[in-house]
Amino acid sequence: MNEYLRLNQIYLGSCMKFEDATRERLKDKKCLEYYGFKVYSQNDEDGIIEEIFNRVGTTNKIFIEFGVENGLECNSHYLLFKGWRGLWIDGGETHVKEIRERFAPVIANGQLKALRAFITRENINELFVEGGIEGEIDLLSIDIDGNDYYVWEAINVVKPRVVIVEYNAKFPPNCDWKQAYNKSHIWNGSDWHGASLKAYELLGKRLGYQLVGTNLTGSNAFFVREDLSKDLFIEPATAENLYNPARYHLRYTNGHPARYCLAVQHENFGLLDYKPNCDAIPLSGFYNEMRNGDLKFQVMAGKRAKILVRNKEKVALPYFLPNDAENLSLTVTSEVMGVATIPVKKNGLIEMTFPPAEEPWEVELELSRTFTDAQGKEFGLAIIFEVR
Repeated sequence: MNEYLRLNQIYLGSCMKFEDATRERLKDKKCLEYYGFKVYSQNDEDGIIEEIFNRVGTTNKIFIEFGVENGLECNSHYLLFKGWRGLWIDGGETHVKEIRERFAPVIANGQLKALRAFITRENINELFVEGGIEGEIDLLSIDIDGNDYYVWEAINVVKPRVVIVEYNAKFPPNCDWKQAYNKSHIWNGSDWHGASLKAYELLGKRLGYQLVGTNLTGSNAFFVREDLSKDLFIEPATAENLYNPARYHLRYTNGHPARYCLAVQHENFGLLDYKPNCDAIPLSGFYNEMRNGDLKFQVMAGKRAKILVRNKEKVALPYFLPNDAENLSLTVTSEVMGVATIPVKKNGLIEMTFPPAEEPWEVELELSRTFTDAQGKEFGLAIIFEVR
C-alpha cells in the first residue's frame, strides 16, 4: 500500500475494500451515487431523489420531512421548485420562525406547512394528522439524530413510496445496531445516535421497503416500497452491497449560500415576498442588518440610500441618530410623492403617503450630511425596518 492510500485509509476510518466496493458499484448505471448532485440538500441527496423518482414515477408529489432546522438545507427544499407540497416539522422555535419568514411565499400559496414539535414515536402520527397529511405520499425524510429508527417503525398514518433516513455509518455493513429508545434523547455530537445501515435494512424489509442505495458521504440511506422497486435498482439489496462508509470530510457546495426559498416570487416585490409584516426594506446604500433586542435596523453607509416601500397608503419608518446633531435634514424622493424634505431629530419617523398600487414603490433618501466614527467609517441614519 503506497503512502497516499495509507493516509487516505486512516483519514477515512474505513478499510480499502469499502473504497473498492464504491468504485466498482459506480460502474453500474443503476448505482444511485452516480446521479447525485446538490441544490439545497446537505450533500448529493437532491440528485439521488430525482433519479429515484425518474425510475418509480410520482403520484401526488407530497413530502414530509422532519429535522429540517431552518429548511434552507434539507432533502425536500428543491422539490418545492418542482411543484411539490408538504409538511416540515422541527423542534427548534427559532428554526420554525425562520422557516415562516424565509419560505413565506410557498407557505402563503399552500405548498408548505411548518410545525414546531419535539418528535417521538408516541406523537409522530398525531403530528402528521395535525399537519393535514394522511395516506399515501411520495416521500418521507427522517433526520432527528437519535430515535429515527423507532419513529420510522411507529409511523402508520402515512404510506410513503420512498423513505430517506440518516444512518450511523461508523458501524460496518454487517453490524446490526441501534441506540436504545430514549423519548428525551438529544444528540450530543457523539456516536450515540440512530442505527446502523444493517439495522435499517432489516427494519425496511419488515415494513415492506427495499434498500436501494446510500450517498457517497455515508449519511443517508434510500428505501423504495417493495411493490415499486421491481428490477430498477442494484441487487442484492443489502447493507453489505450498498454501504458507503462515513466520508464526512467530503464537502458539497453549489453556488452562493441560500438565505431564502426562491421557488415562488412575486414580480417586483423582491425581499418583501419574505417579509409580509414589513412596510419597507433596504435596497442600497446601507450596512448589513443589525439587531437591538426585537428591532432590526440598517445604518445608511453614506448620504444616499434607496428603499423599497410596500404598497400601503401610509408608511412610517422609525429612525435614530447614532450621534447628536443639529440643522440636519433628510430629503425623501419617489415617483409618486415627489420630493419632500424633513428635519431630522435624535429619534423620529420617516412618514410617507402613497396612492393604492399593486407594486411597491422605490424611494430615495438623501441626508444633508453624515458622520464619521473612530475608525473613519462614514455613516448616517439608523432606520428600523422591522419590529418583532
